[in-house]
Amino acid sequence: MNWKSYVAWLLSALMPKRNTAVVHTWPSFDDTARALVPELAKSSVTRVYYLAASSAVAGKIPAWGENVTVLPKRSWRAFWAFVTSRYVLTTHQCFTSKFPHRVESINLWHGMPLKRLGWMSRKRVNLPHFKIDLATSEFWRPIVQQCMRPWGGVLVNGLPRCDRFAARGRAGVCRQLGGEAATCRKLFVWLATYRQAVRGDPENDGTDFQNEVQLPEFDADGFEQWLAVRNLVCVIKPHPLGPRPNLRTAGHLRILDDAALGEHGLTLYELLGGSDVLLTDLSSVYFDYLRLDRPVIHAFADRKAYQDSRGFTFNWTDDFLAGPMVMDMSGVERALEDVVAGRDTHAAERARLRELFHADPDSPATPALLAQLGLEPVAK
Repeated sequence: MNWKSYVAWLLSALMPKRNTAVVHTWPSFDDTARALVPELAKSSVTRVYYLAASSAVAGKIPAWGENVTVLPKRSWRAFWAFVTSRYVLTTHQCFTSKFPHRVESINLWHGMPLKRLGWMSRKRVNLPHFKIDLATSEFWRPIVQQCMRPWGGVLVNGLPRCDRFAARGRAGVCRQLGGEAATCRKLFVWLATYRQAVRGDPENDGTDFQNEVQLPEFDADGFEQWLAVRNLVCVIKPHPLGPRPNLRTAGHLRILDDAALGEHGLTLYELLGGSDVLLTDLSSVYFDYLRLDRPVIHAFADRKAYQDSRGFTFNWTDDFLAGPMVMDMSGVERALEDVVAGRDTHAAERARLRELFHADPDSPATPALLAQLGLEPVAK
């Protein structure tokens, strides 16, 4: 713990606590925040402080109500709210990753950990020490415990961001995307994780193919033509820790980062909720997507290299795949042809994994989480 984190921890331990809550998520105003903050504002806490990047605060802020205050994270007001609030809920480090026992600290994180992280990782940076961490099922409980080591335990509950799947619906998402998406036959979303973070540890995880989908010889123009012939649309959403993408904001192939997606009036989980298929490598989003029971394609050319470098939190064999594993664009196109033709090759596997990875996939996660924390809705 560096001196700044130590000061934050010490003041948080010493300062009297108000019945207020601090929420910090990254990226700012993500789906976790948009699901959690409005519900938290209805609870018994007297005020909710949402801490966001300064650039995000300068933009459009969600209408969360009178008892929600949005503050730039790098401000004294935000720091004061942090050290004086009884409840702290974050997805990433917020001033410190170690919390005193008198603070109700909840690590929301951003998905179940397939890749090694935290205390399971060789990257000993900002190791977490919260009171509570979340797991979406009993399968994940020991894995989350080993990665995060919460001193209060692991709470089995859904993730708030998954409540956002139903925010728009397919027709609404396609209408927001506009252009070819408004009349396309199928809408695909492709999410690949990063191989080398643009900040933090410079080591590569797996093999970096240096394109937005992390497949060898990916040709955006060629894939665009393939999609156009079939009246299909694919939205590639690069990982925010990856290199700055070459955006494509129109056409049958879109490459949209968070800002570009926001310009269409959409968030990531709204987009996913309106999609027909998910393509990914090992992003934790594929566990979330099982709640929708829609086809998944694993596009993962460097699976062995990734296992030998970053590594997985459990023995991730083919028994845990939610769809076919493909290694190149030819495999991607064949798998998509199957989906378009109505051939759902992994429906039984998805049903089994949905039950394994989610304790209650059909119920809203956010109200259940707040109820478990003793923060029931109250009249205000």
